[in-house]
Amino acid sequence: MRHLRTASLRLLLAVISAPLAAQTPAPPPAPQPITAVFLSDIHLNPFHDPAFLATLTGPSAPVPELTPSPALAAVQDFCRKLPDTPDALFLSSLAAIRPRAASVSFVTVSGDLLSHQFTRCFAASVLRTEPAASDSAEYLILTPDQRRRYQDFVQNTVAYVTAQLRDAFPNTPIYYALGNNDSACGDYNLDANDEFLRRTAPLVAAAIAGNPPASTSADLPSQFAADGSWQATGSYNVPLAALPNTRLIVFDDVFLAPDHRTCSGADDPATAKAELAWLTLQLQSLKPNQKVWIMAHIPPGIDLYSSIKRRFPVAFLKYDFAGLLAPYTGSVRLTIFAHTHIDDLTLLPAPDSLQTIPITLKSVQSISPDHGNLPTFTLASIDPATSTLLSYTLITAALSPTAGGYTWPAADASLPPPTWTSTPAAAH
Repeated sequence: MRHLRTASLRLLLAVISAPLAAQTPAPPPAPQPITAVFLSDIHLNPFHDPAFLATLTGPSAPVPELTPSPALAAVQDFCRKLPDTPDALFLSSLAAIRPRAASVSFVTVSGDLLSHQFTRCFAASVLRTEPAASDSAEYLILTPDQRRRYQDFVQNTVAYVTAQLRDAFPNTPIYYALGNNDSACGDYNLDANDEFLRRTAPLVAAAIAGNPPASTSADLPSQFAADGSWQATGSYNVPLAALPNTRLIVFDDVFLAPDHRTCSGADDPATAKAELAWLTLQLQSLKPNQKVWIMAHIPPGIDLYSSIKRRFPVAFLKYDFAGLLAPYTGSVRLTIFAHTHIDDLTLLPAPDSLQTIPITLKSVQSISPDHGNLPTFTLASIDPATSTLLSYTLITAALSPTAGGYTWPAADASLPPPTWTSTPAAAH
């Protein structure tokens, strides 16, 4: 018994004399980075393939199969060969995405689901009428019945794109912003409280929730429908999935562009100012230590293409919002834009100066090869503890070298589908 008490005493002394650090619990491991997919400027071209086009137009009165005039035939051929994204390229990009989809926490789509010249090509390819000189002018000359058919066609195309992305990312939140081509009345043309916004609201809300489309507006997620901002101007403010204490503010900055007009062709400074006031309110409503991402389509700063063409500096936006973000540099962890079709990572340019604001600006390269770029989507690595972008990888499509670079075939050509390869960008 005495020997047992002696052994117990020794054990007690050993425990008491153990270093304090050995008894302190180890800190929890740092959270692992999460993966997101950044997409932009899909610019689906349904006019490339007449059979695919027919699936989106829906039932309509038969149109006599008359030989088109040379002028109309030229426009129809132009629409088939638009250097945008035929359905085959879109499906190819989704096939490249799917093996990676299971590890993706969320997806951003920063605008322009529809191809360029969408209204004119609808007139030429579906109505089979010789179109006007511009997209905006085309909508104004459509009859009421033709406008209804066009609006249905736009809705069907947007529904198709969002459904394909939903199938590629089941149960994964997808966040959409609108681009200048995303409208049912022409490029850069959109009304506040437009029917297009009301009809697309269930698709966008369902994508945010990661669920199939809701059947009625009453089913919209509460955080999306709280203020009706999507139905008003294509904007919303929601929690950002997988990033604690972080929100995503999405707004349609096409209303701020110098080329924006209403569907009737009028200027609309009131909506631009209302959009800026809404963005200001969202920023002012951030809670202490809350983080935020901002997403829109058109970046602030100088439009180099237009500036070179016109030989003087031209801004992307008539109403620059970057100054509104300057007081929130500690909260805004990333801004996401598109429109240029080119990958870039820089700092937010300050309005009316050569200075920058210390907020990261990510330009997302497009799926569409319209600007001569390779079709691309982006895999982003993000630190969930800080909601900051750590690094990203570009997944690009290229045809075989014998094809002479990337040129998607015309409707009557036959070339192999592209192969998609990874190009890691430098860590940031």
